[in-house]
Amino acid sequence: MIITSPPATLCTAEVGIIGGGFAAVAAARHLRAQGLSVILLDRQAAVCWEAGWTMALPPGDGDDAAWTQVATALAAEGALAGGHLSGAAAEVAGMALLEGCGALHLGYLAPLAAECVDGRIVAVIAAARSGQVRIAADRWLDASEDGELARLVDTGLVPDPPPTSRIAICLQRAAWSVGPLDLGDLPGVGRARLQPGY
Repeated sequence: MIITSPPATLCTAEVGIIGGGFAAVAAARHLRAQGLSVILLDRQAAVCWEAGWTMALPPGDGDDAAWTQVATALAAEGALAGGHLSGAAAEVAGMALLEGCGALHLGYLAPLAAECVDGRIVAVIAAARSGQVRIAADRWLDASEDGELARLVDTGLVPDPPPTSRIAICLQRAAWSVGPLDLGDLPGVGRARLQPGY
């Protein structure tokens, strides 16, 4: 995208992060622990959005201190109650983690363009509800699922398509399990069958 007149700078930090999932939260917390100022640009304003996709509990394990802190925050918000991971409670826990470490979360911002100087990204122009804004940072990190920052720099990059045309329907409670089920013809999909997974 060509920006003819860059908008005024909304905010500045030492590190800007594109994304809002667990990776973005972990990176923001790690960088803040090193004393760096951090801005997190989250297109969907859905911190820790992957929480709704977790199929089994516990949602990971290990002795990593950062993961232990996230798991503790999830438990404190009730996100692990009832034998499943609550996406809404995980979002609350993720926001609390960001606020607790002092990272600035900017939600509902859609990155439009990268401003580069001498081959280095110095700012991202984003669409906000009020119009275009400029977010400046000394360094940028892409924690998006699809390489959003890289595609701002090189608009010719296209995410790889999925290897097969498949729709996943995830039942998060064992009581919802069903055997093979013929779903019939679905618009835009064709013949569909629900096959139990693992």
